Amino acid sequence: MVWLYSSFLVNSSTSYAQEARGGGEEAGFVKVGAIDIKNTTQNSTWVPFSLEQKVHDFSPEEKCWANLKNYRMADSGWSGIVGRTQHKLVESEHVAIRKGNHAYGRQELVDSVNYAACVMYAVFDVPLEVHDLSREGGGKLYPHKSHRNGRDADVGLYGYNDKKGYYNSTQLMKRHGRVHADFNNEKALEANWLFIDGLLSGPHQIEAIFVDQVLKNRLREYVVRTFDEKTWERAGRILQHEPGHTTHYHIRTSVPYRERPGV
Repeated sequence: MVWLYSSFLVNSSTSYAQEARGGGEEAGFVKVGAIDIKNTTQNSTWVPFSLEQKVHDFSPEEKCWANLKNYRMADSGWSGIVGRTQHKLVESEHVAIRKGNHAYGRQELVDSVNYAACVMYAVFDVPLEVHDLSREGGGKLYPHKSHRNGRDADVGLYGYNDKKGYYNSTQLMKRHGRVHADFNNEKALEANWLFIDGLLSGPHQIEAIFVDQVLKNRLREYVVRTFDEKTWERAGRILQHEPGHTTHYHIRTSVPYRERPGV
């Protein structure tokens, strides 16, 4: 999977296109880069100015990071045990909310889900299916033991088959110990890994991502086979087995340092 981005920098007023207009062999061309997701490499090349408008100014990660504030809604004032950073996750092209009255969370959680979902939509054109976060103000949310303080979110798993292509849902991905074929293939595993990587490289620290052990094992096999053991190390610590999590990821953000006891 490869996408193009222009070399224009977020904090720069001069693009490669402007630099090239001075003459020389590259005159009339703009420099762009190609990011190879699978091999995590970046290469640059030159394309005619006529194609410049078809090339994004920023990478998907940069765009999603810059637009985070557009994908959350401030709370009504009743923050409860969620706290003053409470926001509501809003429906967007990259987020499909299933329970609007259970879409409240701390800003760290809302931003983390939005960022990873936004990147995935830019690459695979598939929205993230989001179920429970917390109710407004927090508190007990049946049937969950957690989801009380705005730090937890249940979201779908990514699947792939030749008929549907890529999709995200909370369908059962493991039955009687066997992994569903829509999860257990290279394209689906690549998509799930990119989502996990997006969460871990996003705007806030993730404490844990709960999922069934068998699904975690398949992801580990894919990452070690495609990259190496070192790439898996951090994700392996964050991804944790939890019974009953064969249909979704349960994301939990960390308690900010300033709010920890004794700080």
